[in-house]
Amino acid sequence: SRRQRQMCIRDSVGFVTDTTRHVLEECYLNHKKYREVADEMNVCQETVKRHIIKALKLLREHYHQIKT
Repeated sequence: SRRQRQMCIRDSVGFVTDTTRHVLEECYLNHKKYREVADEMNVCQETVKRHIIKALKLLREHYHQIKT
């Protein structure tokens, strides 16, 4: 369920940098668009996208480690 995914994200983001965690939380938990987060952080939208890619990659790796 959506709530379970949110809890998993909250529990698993401890191993990413503070900035990456902030971007992930703003985009996925607070439902903000990349542009909104970029404007708030005073960075370009591509930077926000890179943080999301990095976080999702780490989350996938973490998830696969838990499953095995």
